[in-house]
Amino acid sequence: MWEDEGRLLYGLMRALKPERIVEVGSLVGCSTSHLALACRRNGSGTVYAVDPALEFSRVDRALLDHIVPVQEDVFAWLPPEEPVSFVFEDGAHSPGFTRATLTKLRPHLAPGAVVVSHDYLHARLGQHVARKFNEVLAGCTDIVGSARIEPSDCGLGYARMSAAVLSSPSRGVPSEWVR
Repeated sequence: MWEDEGRLLYGLMRALKPERIVEVGSLVGCSTSHLALACRRNGSGTVYAVDPALEFSRVDRALLDHIVPVQEDVFAWLPPEEPVSFVFEDGAHSPGFTRATLTKLRPHLAPGAVVVSHDYLHARLGQHVARKFNEVLAGCTDIVGSARIEPSDCGLGYARMSAAVLSSPSRGVPSEWVR
C-alpha cells in the first residue's frame, strides 16, 4: 500500500461512511490504519481485517476500537451477518485468489456497496486481477473503473454494486453459486 493509495482509501471512507468494511490482506495494518482512522473520525464503522499473517504491533492502539482482527484465511472465515458496505481486496493475488475472494464476499454485500481491489493495474499481477475482478462483478455494478495513483504502479480497480441486482433473493449471485 503506497501512502497516496492509503489517503485515497481514507478519503473514500470519510465520504462514504460505510458501517462494515472487509479488508482482505491486512498483513501489518497499513491500509487497515487508514480505514480505521476514517471510521474513528466518522464516529462509526468497523474494519474486519482478514489475513492469516496479521501482525498489528505498529497499528495505533487508538484505532483498535474500529478493527476486528481476523487472523485466518478468508475462505475459512465467516463474514459478518449484517451486509458489508465496503470491501478492500489486497490479498495474495495468486491466480484465482481475487476471483475466489470476491465470489465468497459478493453474497454478503449491501446494495450500493463499494468494492476496491489493489494491484488491478500492476504490470505482473494486474492482468489476472483485473480480469477476475471484472468477471465476478459483471452485471451487478453501476460503476466499474480503475485508477493509478502515482508513484504506485499497482492501481486500484473499483466498483459500486447495483441496488437492483443485489436486492433479489439470491442477492445477485448466479444460481450455481447458491447452496
